[in-house]
Amino acid sequence: KFKNALVKILIHEPDMKIPIYNSLYLKNTNEIKSQNLNLKILNNLELNKINYQKFPLVKLLNNLKEKDTLYETILVTVNDYFVLKYLKNKIEYQEMIKMIYKYCNYKEFLKFRKISPKNVKDIYRLRDYVSLKLSSLGV
Repeated sequence: KFKNALVKILIHEPDMKIPIYNSLYLKNTNEIKSQNLNLKILNNLELNKINYQKFPLVKLLNNLKEKDTLYETILVTVNDYFVLKYLKNKIEYQEMIKMIYKYCNYKEFLKFRKISPKNVKDIYRLRDYVSLKLSSLGV
């Protein structure tokens, strides 16, 4: 919401290729083949306050700053690590949620909220470090 009371919303079909493509090729304006979005669904769109009891991991987004930091890599890596454990039936769903929340708030990882990546190698190194750290903690 802007100061002039305008509100902008960014929507697209539920296909991860769209945000991934746009993240990788930010300045590229080439057309992506996609389905037409049914805008009639917006007539029934309800935007409610987030139920943190039901969706506790959304609270992790409060750790994000307005500028890009390496903490985003922490969030994605920790999430991927525990989702994989869940998919391999090594942990239950509720345990996965607790572990993601716990380790995204891990003191050693929170320091990355203040560090911006200098290049893609920083992101890859941090991803590997976080995965190794989680493995070494026996989680």
